Amino acid sequence: MRIKSIFAITLVTLSCAVSPPALQTDQSAEAGDEALLTGIRSAVSEGDHKETRKRGMLYLERYPDAKEVPEVRLYVGEAELNLGYLTDARAVLVPLSEPGVPSSSRRPALKLLFLIDREKGRYADAAAHLLDAIGAEMDDSEYRESRNLLSGISGFLSSEQMDKLRLDYSSTPGIDIILEGSLTYALAGSDTARVAELRRHLEAADSLRAVPDRVIARRTVPSFDRAPGAAKGGEIRSIGFICPLSGRFAPLGEAFLAGASTALAEARLHGISNVELIVGDTKGSALEARELTERMIKEEGVSSFVGGVLSAPTIAAAQAAQFNKVVLYSPVASESGIDKIGDHIFQAQTSSDAELIALARVACVMMGKKRIAFLSADNHSARISEVLFRESVELLGGSIVISDFYDQGNTDFKINIERIRNADPEALFIASNAEDLVLILPQLSFYEFGVQLLGTSAWNSPNLLRMAGRDMEGAVFPAVVDLRDDEALYRSAAALTDQQVNEVNRFVIGGYIGVRRMLDIIAGSRESGNTIREEMTRSLENTRHKYIELVSGKGIPFYSVKNEKFVDYTTLTLGH
Repeated sequence: MRIKSIFAITLVTLSCAVSPPALQTDQSAEAGDEALLTGIRSAVSEGDHKETRKRGMLYLERYPDAKEVPEVRLYVGEAELNLGYLTDARAVLVPLSEPGVPSSSRRPALKLLFLIDREKGRYADAAAHLLDAIGAEMDDSEYRESRNLLSGISGFLSSEQMDKLRLDYSSTPGIDIILEGSLTYALAGSDTARVAELRRHLEAADSLRAVPDRVIARRTVPSFDRAPGAAKGGEIRSIGFICPLSGRFAPLGEAFLAGASTALAEARLHGISNVELIVGDTKGSALEARELTERMIKEEGVSSFVGGVLSAPTIAAAQAAQFNKVVLYSPVASESGIDKIGDHIFQAQTSSDAELIALARVACVMMGKKRIAFLSADNHSARISEVLFRESVELLGGSIVISDFYDQGNTDFKINIERIRNADPEALFIASNAEDLVLILPQLSFYEFGVQLLGTSAWNSPNLLRMAGRDMEGAVFPAVVDLRDDEALYRSAAALTDQQVNEVNRFVIGGYIGVRRMLDIIAGSRESGNTIREEMTRSLENTRHKYIELVSGKGIPFYSVKNEKFVDYTTLTLGH
């Protein structure tokens, strides 16, 4: 495990703030103290975790009462975390997490303890450490980072764990993230009294510390400059753009919106000035998405929608759009069949089917594996994937020796691993998302189940590699085929409009492609006289399917993992 230091600035500040030690009677002891401390700091600056740990432990043993002990504990704890000595790192850092410790030492220790507990799958403890850290003094940048970290694990908490955190941290900034998680459980259980109570608590929590740029219900991305002769078309058209911009899934929504903004900036350069984007915050809630869609149609005059991002809110919004005979286009929601809701609902094609067909060929033909196991969360999409993968494997002379499904939200996979081990497969295809893989892969290593691992393009995740790189060694999986050409278009648009490109992921690209397509559809409908629904139908029918690309086009690239890095494995093109 290699974890990039997130506390470098804090630790450097600590080291610079340390006062020179007082003169001691034993000058040799003083010299030894200084020499050892200098060696520790040198090892830290060079990124030598082993030497940092070795010298730091020696310092703590020899000088337990020195004023530099908190600084050294932080160095040692982070080094042990990087080396994978999680239990040792916890023991070193816990003394710094106590309430009486100065914030300059306590806050980075709590954040390191968060990383340790997250790595060990102890999500409730991790959340508590992060809430303690947020409760200490933080600047806005660190506060936003800590909120994002908390949002990233809140989905792994049970309802009972969230309730305990709400009681223990009721007045701590950041508790709104936990409250939103509790609200999701309450909505799922149709507990109206609890929903009302949690919403009252959320309103109170919002006043604890304002979330920068938080969008409550509506944001308008301004229509383009009305320069003389620049406008193409007549009346102003409003496109509804819905995504989560607050709550645990806000980072996905903000990435989605960033891509959309690039599409609008690109359109401006082409003289389109009669379109505005009305942005609505679904908060990751299906109920909110449905109400928001209805409100935007009736009050904002929205004539078409792009978005949803998450499957459940997208489905809810699509139902409202279909009822009102308004087009909704979903470019990123992963649930298949959303376009079957009605004739006004459209969904981007994905390469998931092509990935499964290609993966079966790589496993059975190129790798010679004939006995393959299948593992995934138990949901409709996974069941469909299992059937297609099984059929593809059997056509190539192989067999699925076991298909094992676990309940969504499960964190202990020992029973699943034992069932699969007993089936004696040559390879294991795990069709899970990255959040589940973070838990599954280390457990495969722990139980020493060393078969060939196969995955979907969800495995092509830098975060997953960072957290479980050692456990992914030798795994084979396809690249994110959908993104290759679309990413090139997005990067060209960003360069054309002088917009900075930060992280590029499927949500950024989905926002860009979704709005770009809708702009093209609106322009096309004006030229052809078709309705937006008719023009969208025509456009998607003419889109080249990803399976055709697999057969006769560029093919699907596959990656593997070696020494905790992605490496090229092969590019499969069935036409060659």
